[in-house]
Amino acid sequence: MTTTFRYAAIALIILILGSVVFEVNAQTPTPSASTTPRSVAWNPDGIWIARAFQNGTIDVVNANTGATVFTYNNGQSPATALAWRPGAGSTKLVGAIAGSVFVWDVPTANMLFALPSSGAVTDSLDWTTQNGDKVVGASYEGASPNLRVWDASTGQLIFGKGIDQLGTASWNSTGTLVVVGAGLGVRTVSLATGQVQLLSANSFELSAVRSVAWSPDGTKIADSGIFGQVTFRNAANGQFIAYSEPTRELVNWIAWSNDSTRLASASWDGTVRVWNAANGALIDTIQPNNGRVFSVDWSPDNSKLVVGSENGAVQIFPAMNICPCSLFGSTVPSNPSNIGNPPAVNLGVVFKPSVNGQVTGIRFYKLAGNGGTHKGYLWSATGTQLGTVTFSGETATGWQTATFATPITVTANTVYVASYHAPQGRFAYDLNTFTSGRSVLPLYALATGETSPGNGTYIFGAAGLFPNATFTATNYWVDVVFSPT
Repeated sequence: MTTTFRYAAIALIILILGSVVFEVNAQTPTPSASTTPRSVAWNPDGIWIARAFQNGTIDVVNANTGATVFTYNNGQSPATALAWRPGAGSTKLVGAIAGSVFVWDVPTANMLFALPSSGAVTDSLDWTTQNGDKVVGASYEGASPNLRVWDASTGQLIFGKGIDQLGTASWNSTGTLVVVGAGLGVRTVSLATGQVQLLSANSFELSAVRSVAWSPDGTKIADSGIFGQVTFRNAANGQFIAYSEPTRELVNWIAWSNDSTRLASASWDGTVRVWNAANGALIDTIQPNNGRVFSVDWSPDNSKLVVGSENGAVQIFPAMNICPCSLFGSTVPSNPSNIGNPPAVNLGVVFKPSVNGQVTGIRFYKLAGNGGTHKGYLWSATGTQLGTVTFSGETATGWQTATFATPITVTANTVYVASYHAPQGRFAYDLNTFTSGRSVLPLYALATGETSPGNGTYIFGAAGLFPNATFTATNYWVDVVFSPT
């Protein structure tokens, strides 16, 4: 497949989280050809982002500061594909440049292997440590075999298969099967037998499959195509879950969130879309405004997306969550503790939604001893009570939720306070939590410096008092249930 790229002499990459976080030199040395990032990959620990550029450079930058920690350019181009070795503490990276595939140890910049290849451009790479330490690579053109599997511990080719019009390849969760997009079809390939099997009788698309990906939990397969389709299928039987075609522009790459709940798609219409994997519903549309989008990947905690666009920009955006949603989800206090035996107290959290919606309930984390009847409240930032609810059916400990009789409408980017009353004290708390804000889109808990008197609010006394005092940015583990409208 031949792709025409519009070259752009851009020397700066801007990494963005809501606003600009940092700017770093795009390459070292400054590239003389296109800086289009053909592939981006976040390492499993979340500290590095790898980038493969059209001019043949592969580099790794610190995800928080933008500092370059690794660069490789052998004078060939383009650099087209990347994959990190899975697992905590991962430092090994595989990358494709022109007709070659290399494995490096990033901290030492040591090249471990130059993997045997056909000399054709490798369009995708994927790495698994299940059922062996293996890398799979897919090439559209070149001599057979164009589907190749290497032993990542030795660098030896251990499997090869020729597949017509091969696009991309992705491992299943057990490392025994590879799903491939080939022409109009989605197929699986068995490493044990070499058998190539159509996923199901309806596993054909209306346009050629460009990208295919198996969900990390092994239950779903997604693919995208040159006419803009994004399709979800049941991995066990190949049956459709959902199909969307928001644009007729090529969707060049798709990436699963690490918890398999969402899929991100990178489109040549200049957008990144985030999809609900359960039903294919569109959750969010991101517009980087930097030309066609070539690549996208998730941070390990699924809270951010790194995006590579045509004009050379590599940007970081917060990732929208599936709603109904909350600030803390299933997170629990890291060091559960409670005040010995204080008087009754109202405890709150200051937050704002990024979109219009409804607050349907109040949540709080309950420790042993936090007894009595609990009541929840929603307030305006100035203390106007917007709703109240009484908790019932509580468990002895853990997250408790009370649902308002009527959902309360809230406005995007407007500050609110959620609170609950603990009549017997013994509430959960963690000090210095809100020294920085907490973003779990579409919700944001403000940092203490962003609101007066701060976040983590309280007031001692009877139920129904507005909490307007703070102490060392403490998190009292109060939360809301929110749904966009």
